[in-house]
Amino acid sequence: MAKVLVCVPVEGKYPLVYPFVKRLVKCDKHKVHKITTDPNKADLILFFSNLRPYFEKIRQSSTYKRYKEKSFLITDKDRFIPFLPGLYASLEKKYFDENRQSGWSYLGITEKEYIGFRNNYEDAEYLFSFMGSAKTNRIRKKILRIDHPSAMIINTDSNGKNPDTISNSTEEYRRKYVELISKSKFVLCPRGLGTSSFRLYETMIIGRVPVIISDEFVLPEGPDWLSFSIRIDEKNIGSIPGILKENEYRFKEMGLKARSEWEKWFSDENFFHNSVEACLRLMETKNNYHIYKFYAQLFRPFHIARAIKSKAKNLINNESGNFTVLKND
Repeated sequence: MAKVLVCVPVEGKYPLVYPFVKRLVKCDKHKVHKITTDPNKADLILFFSNLRPYFEKIRQSSTYKRYKEKSFLITDKDRFIPFLPGLYASLEKKYFDENRQSGWSYLGITEKEYIGFRNNYEDAEYLFSFMGSAKTNRIRKKILRIDHPSAMIINTDSNGKNPDTISNSTEEYRRKYVELISKSKFVLCPRGLGTSSFRLYETMIIGRVPVIISDEFVLPEGPDWLSFSIRIDEKNIGSIPGILKENEYRFKEMGLKARSEWEKWFSDENFFHNSVEACLRLMETKNNYHIYKFYAQLFRPFHIARAIKSKAKNLINNESGNFTVLKND
């Protein structure tokens, strides 16, 4: 059993993080790890945050500075530099350090009134489908050019929708998005701005087979990915129809497995417990030996431009991070 102190931001664009994390702790069915508000007594300190490009608020916080050795980040930010050890939804293989980071799910991907398990496998009329935008990554343009009689490919660019955030879209769009997944045997899950995609976990929730198309994506540890997903190299997008046709006979078995693995690892009842367990494993191997390579990423064109922009907006400063500690009511 670990005593866990949970720190959640109280400002920024994500005001719902606190109630969401609080619900995850309350829903935890394992009841193995306990919440504490005392950092001295805590075995583990978890920062749930999407604030700022490079997590400056956390790195500048007094809690992190004093308890670095037991502090970890859980974030689903898409484009970042993993300065902090922890669980990231969208890690890049080329910069991945297994001793400091682990892949993980996005925060907030859970069953809602418009998305849940669909057991209507007999209604799966499409071999595969994709409904989304080409704007977030070049490989999506190739996917949108696929022409196959058993596939449904929908380009949403003309509608101005973001396919990876259906919770922020219209009710009609949500309905069409979920309906298309439920009518498909396989669902193409290409990378977006980051290496991962909300669609991967939404597909698992619904109980369909995710087809992962992202060479740099680091899979979260735990789920038996080979048993319920198919991974296709970006250079082999043209081979998608043939590969999926070869696996069509087992789509229901894989879809049911996808659903059960989501429940086991990322559902509300298991998310908090599994997150703590993953961070405890990292605590045993965490080191700073290769931390220089994270700073080297600042010289990548995208990060240079964003760092300059952030500086201009005074986002990078010496103020302490504004976090609140989760209480176990």
